[in-house]
Amino acid sequence: MELQERFEKLLSDELFQEELTGLDQSSQTECSSFKSKYFLSDKEFLYAKKFFAGLAFNDKLESESDSAYALSRLNVAIHSLETENKLTSRLTVMDWIFRVAAFLTVPLFLSTFYFYQKSATVTDLYSYSGKMDVVNTFTAPLGAKTQIVLPDGSLVWLNSGSKLWCPQKFGAKSREVKLLGEAYFEVVKNEKVPMIISAGKINVNVYGTKFNLSAYEDDSRIETTLLEGKVTISDAGNGRKFLLQPGHSAVYDLKSEKVTDVKVENFDYYMGWKDGKIIFHWENLDEILKKLERWYGVNIQLNDPSLARCTFHATFNDEKIEQILEYLAITIPIKAEFPPRVKQPDGSYSKREIIIGRDTSRKLKSK
Repeated sequence: MELQERFEKLLSDELFQEELTGLDQSSQTECSSFKSKYFLSDKEFLYAKKFFAGLAFNDKLESESDSAYALSRLNVAIHSLETENKLTSRLTVMDWIFRVAAFLTVPLFLSTFYFYQKSATVTDLYSYSGKMDVVNTFTAPLGAKTQIVLPDGSLVWLNSGSKLWCPQKFGAKSREVKLLGEAYFEVVKNEKVPMIISAGKINVNVYGTKFNLSAYEDDSRIETTLLEGKVTISDAGNGRKFLLQPGHSAVYDLKSEKVTDVKVENFDYYMGWKDGKIIFHWENLDEILKKLERWYGVNIQLNDPSLARCTFHATFNDEKIEQILEYLAITIPIKAEFPPRVKQPDGSYSKREIIIGRDTSRKLKSK
């Protein structure tokens, strides 16, 4: 508990965050001075340094309730993983902190990195049995993004609310993974052994490519956008195949089971999310709110359904959700309420809620 309380205080200290991330790790003098200033032991300093090294900072934690909420999610994640994995005894506390860091859904914690490694050292994120049938599940919780290095060296960025299933090792004749959600892939080229990505009703065959694949469970379509390389899309049900050209997006409608080829005018619209951009291209308010829920890990309630079809066009780069809603309110007559998080009996905090209603002092602009 002492370590948790120490992290809770340090996570809320903006000066601590700035000094630690800007610290010259090669300077023993600077490190010693830093440890003395914050009364850290060598072990505590190592924990703090490695904890923050695994995260990419977008903003500071603004309150103790935010840091407590993050840490409560961390504790839940650790308990969950310990229950499902019998290798716990081989991993240090620091390993577990790294392994579940992506469960922290405060906007500060945007990225977590997972790597496949051959040996089990103190910095390993996973310990493997070496069996071909073992499958790892990688998750980017709501409000977070995750980067993965696959066994063949391919890179994957997982968007908020996404999961990727991948074997510990690829076979000599297969590279198969499964995606639920959205991911950007940079696949190592291998014409003889294509990577096959299963995404709901479609399979994507990849031969060495950079592309984005969006296949959220609650969306009405699956979208594959090819930046460069070669991709073949096949309908898992009837085997129909579609060859996608670079600079194009293939939209698979789940209801009609038809594929539409769309020429890409702006790749940022499809792939900018991995660089912190969220783009709305004349999208309906209900779709915008769905994206914001995923992006920031919040629940948004729209009290006036008549506003759902109002459209909005804008590009944001790492703005807070309050700022985005303010810009939305300039075009659409809405007002937002932000009820405080509720502390649960177990010490954790409820998910953040946002209520969107109509601003009755303004009229909806006619098209």
